[in-house]
Amino acid sequence: MLYEVEPQEEGQDITDEILQKTVAALTQRVDILGVSEPNMTIEGDNRIRVQLAGVEDQQSARELLSKKANLSIRDADDNERLSGSDIQENSASVNFDDSNNPIVMVSLRDGDRFGEVTENIINEYSLPNNRLVIWLDYEEGDSYEEEPMKEDPKFISAPAMSEPLYTQDMFDAE
Repeated sequence: MLYEVEPQEEGQDITDEILQKTVAALTQRVDILGVSEPNMTIEGDNRIRVQLAGVEDQQSARELLSKKANLSIRDADDNERLSGSDIQENSASVNFDDSNNPIVMVSLRDGDRFGEVTENIINEYSLPNNRLVIWLDYEEGDSYEEEPMKEDPKFISAPAMSEPLYTQDMFDAE
């Protein structure tokens, strides 16, 4: 399959960083299909070729890979607290802490809103449920309560909140 990456906003350039992030999002979606060793290559300035060995239902694979990713940040009861629209575009990055563990970082549009969300979670939940659960493509019926028991949970991360975070920068050590 060959995908053409289009800008989200008029006048926006498709950069190598945007292409790399798109490949990462496609890779995560391919993992849902259970494909071993998918091959994804960037071609030209705005295309990504996806090769999925052994996939029998190509139409379902196309539909899964072509829909727009939907990021949501939820509480332990699966209530949406923040969405992808609360994150500054192209702000995601990966760094490493002092022990060389990966840290995922994003910048939020409104640090006060993030602070209110974290404060509410701390006030509403006690350990171990005082969490911000980060989902990519949360679907009706998904449940944070059930996912941690699965071998490959669908949520990306679930950091515990111990103090309100009135900041635009959100990070999580994996």
